[in-house]
Amino acid sequence: MVVWGGGKESIQRWMKPAEGNWLWSGLAVLLGLSAITIFISSWQLLKPLYIFVPWLILGIVNPFLEEWYWRGLMLDTTQTWPGWIRVLYSSIFFSLNHLFGITVTSIGSRHPFFLINTFVLGVLFSVVYLKTKSLRWLIVSHALADLLGLSIAVFLNLWVPPV
Repeated sequence: MVVWGGGKESIQRWMKPAEGNWLWSGLAVLLGLSAITIFISSWQLLKPLYIFVPWLILGIVNPFLEEWYWRGLMLDTTQTWPGWIRVLYSSIFFSLNHLFGITVTSIGSRHPFFLINTFVLGVLFSVVYLKTKSLRWLIVSHALADLLGLSIAVFLNLWVPPV
């Protein structure tokens, strides 16, 4: 979808340095670091190589694909819409995708906290993209969130949020 809808030119534009105030890029990185407590308390789940390798691959590849699609493509193709509707549209579908799409078998991903978290991150990431006109720091943030949030361990039901 990204290649068809955005093409090489869009990807180059999305990956350019951020415009505007550097605080927006800083906010993006802080959002990605917000999952550090999960990582600190549960990093042992990554010890087996068959967990560690997929965790690392997902943490490197997934942020590019998701940010290019959910922020880059979705927000760029809705440029004629009012800003707040663009942000809500992208964020709602981003969170629903995480709830019903890629993580349907994950207990942790069906937790209300996870749905709220992905929606709020979707909103904040969308705003950062609109302010900076770049996905560079959002991809870094998304990678941090996936890696520190133990994404593979959550998908495999090795880590479930407390009730």
